[in-house]
Amino acid sequence: MVRRYLWIWSVSAILAVGSACAADPAYRCVLDDGRTVPIVADATLQNVAAARIDRNANRVIVFNPVYMAPFQVETRWFWFAHECAHQQLDQVSTAYTAQTEGDADCYAIDQLLAHGQIDLAGVKKVVDDMSKMEGDAKHYLPGPQRADHIAGCALAYERRSNQPDG
Repeated sequence: MVRRYLWIWSVSAILAVGSACAADPAYRCVLDDGRTVPIVADATLQNVAAARIDRNANRVIVFNPVYMAPFQVETRWFWFAHECAHQQLDQVSTAYTAQTEGDADCYAIDQLLAHGQIDLAGVKKVVDDMSKMEGDAKHYLPGPQRADHIAGCALAYERRSNQPDG
């Protein structure tokens, strides 16, 4: 009986914390071939989000609503776009490196800006949130460096998009 109530409390807590994420407009990850990558919540994930291939060889993005909730809306969109970038760049079956993470960061910012899902004020919010993050020795730059990298990606996108066609 205690286990049942604990489970109900846990699910309720996850839903309550996750409701901040659910209030965001829905993010969709679409591959070049038109397939949509499902996005699923998993409170056991020990990260904000992850790009995966499931046991049936289907692509999926998993996020932890508890880890996601403290971030500003624009940063939540960035996390989804970053994991979608891993899917779109076909980086899911490879070991993540600082290079693949940096590529996914830039691709995510490019896609968000190109589709009007974020503007430069939103990029600043992402940069502010990311600057507070920790890095690790293998995959992620320390927060301030990653934030600078993301800001550089946005600047490069703006320069490219402001060039006359020719």
